[in-house]
Amino acid sequence: MKLVVIEPFYEDSGSHKQFVEILKTIFEPILEMEVYTQRGVKFHWRIRCSSMYFAETIPQQGDTPGILLCSSVFHLAEFLGLRKDFQNWVKLIYMHENQLIYPVQHTDESDFQFGWIQIVSCQSADHVFFNSSFNMTSFLGEMSHFLKKLPDYRPSPSFLDRIRSRSSVLHYPLTPLQPQPAPPLSEDRPLRIVWNGRWEHDKNPDSLFSVLFLLKTFCEGLHQKRLVQNTQNDDTPSTATTESQSAETGEKRMKLETRQLGSTFEISILGQPFGEEPPIFTKAKSDLAAHIVQWGRLPSKQDYFDHLNTCDVILSTAVHEFFGVGVLEAVAVGCFPLCPNRLVYPELFGKEHLYNTDNQLYKRLCDLVLRPEKVRTRREEMKGIAQPYLLESMRPVYVEKIMGPMT
Repeated sequence: MKLVVIEPFYEDSGSHKQFVEILKTIFEPILEMEVYTQRGVKFHWRIRCSSMYFAETIPQQGDTPGILLCSSVFHLAEFLGLRKDFQNWVKLIYMHENQLIYPVQHTDESDFQFGWIQIVSCQSADHVFFNSSFNMTSFLGEMSHFLKKLPDYRPSPSFLDRIRSRSSVLHYPLTPLQPQPAPPLSEDRPLRIVWNGRWEHDKNPDSLFSVLFLLKTFCEGLHQKRLVQNTQNDDTPSTATTESQSAETGEKRMKLETRQLGSTFEISILGQPFGEEPPIFTKAKSDLAAHIVQWGRLPSKQDYFDHLNTCDVILSTAVHEFFGVGVLEAVAVGCFPLCPNRLVYPELFGKEHLYNTDNQLYKRLCDLVLRPEKVRTRREEMKGIAQPYLLESMRPVYVEKIMGPMT
């Protein structure tokens, strides 16, 4: 049995490339597998034009049908019109994202074609896998509304029903590396926050940094109070007390308050820009310089997971996210997630990990800056949240779903 995988957006260190490598890990030992890719740049050019390239470069296939698996960045219908030798194969699409609800910055009629390509490609497939329930329900639910943009001769409801009947959820498998043992860390160290989204507008960096600017001001206020308290303590004569237990309690409380008044935070901004970098990053790098421990992509995947292992909280502020690989990778090594109560996140995490407004996120972070032990004592619990999505858990599911139609 042969599996042919087509990925037009095979980007460095990105989820599409990583998914192809995971497929190799699962299927190369058990069947014949061929992979065809293009560099992961110019996303919309890839989704619109890659079918011709692959039609010309993939060798002609024999008479025995196999399995063709492509991603959502591919015009499958167009490819099948050019390559009739694949028409009798089992044709599968893996939907990393959908273009029907993408938050474009500037509406343009030409954007219609990208959602249209995905709908027609899904219609051409034997089965469509979505990486989350949110991705599937948002795509299927938006199809009718999206097609109302057509001026006339719209597809019939049965056209869309056929896509619905062929759709199901197949979560993205995680492959976190085992972090190297971290050196002993002080219990009094600052809360370390990590953000590992793409440096693009759909990951909403403006909200992220507006919250962090407020958090910086909050910590500066704490430090000012500490200076005032220290001055008052120096000017206050000591008094003896016969209540030793009360004195001990008061001393512990004073130490706690003193430590909290000295609280601050550290921030790691991982990931990298794709294309034009949002201007907020330049301002944030300057204004938050005293809090930054890492800025930008780390040299290797091992370095990335080693660094995540030193972080306490993983943040998302995204307005466009269908699975959240980066967030779950951080959770898999023990980070506590704080994510918006929208998109895929309610599917992945309970209410304590979700916020509705930037102000709610700010208040949660203020509390954790003062009491970082609230999350540090729960690292093993966080790892358990990610366990169902690890490759070791997902491998048999993938074998059944991908190979099932041929067995």
